Amino acid sequence: MRPGENARLIRRFVAGGTDSFWALQMLKYQVTHYGADGRVLTAIRREPSWFVGESSWSLGSPRRPPSPALQTAAIRGDTLWVAARVPRKDWEKAWSGTRASGLGEVASGRGPDPTQLHMTRVEVIDVRRGTLLAVRDFDGIIVDIDSELRATIYDFDRDLEPRLRILGLHLRR
Repeated sequence: MRPGENARLIRRFVAGGTDSFWALQMLKYQVTHYGADGRVLTAIRREPSWFVGESSWSLGSPRRPPSPALQTAAIRGDTLWVAARVPRKDWEKAWSGTRASGLGEVASGRGPDPTQLHMTRVEVIDVRRGTLLAVRDFDGIIVDIDSELRATIYDFDRDLEPRLRILGLHLRR
């Protein structure tokens, strides 16, 4: 760990089979495939217009949208399924009624709920070619995708109670 760089160093790990694994850099759109010996086998780096460079790991403010971040991923055959938190189209509405003085950030416990600020964008990438095959946005935050491509979404029900839902993902070719 390096002082002041904790978020920059966070990785999420995804099983890649019996002899490898994948790691997501949450604040850069980079997913790296490692062999069992720790050697890099493949690195997929994307810079779509909504995730250029490095994220600031911020909830944003009433005048600035929240930062994107990679949330989770799954590998299925030759496809990599990446779920990223992205700002909701109505993220500004989440700040109404929140007092934010100056340009500083609001502590996470005092700001809007993450589901009011973020939604999930899932991208499907062909790992052999490194090409984008599909993109789809979902309300709520996908917190996990398992090896069977079941996505667990965190959001709220009609009574504003937190809930988890399971959705099956698939790609039509």
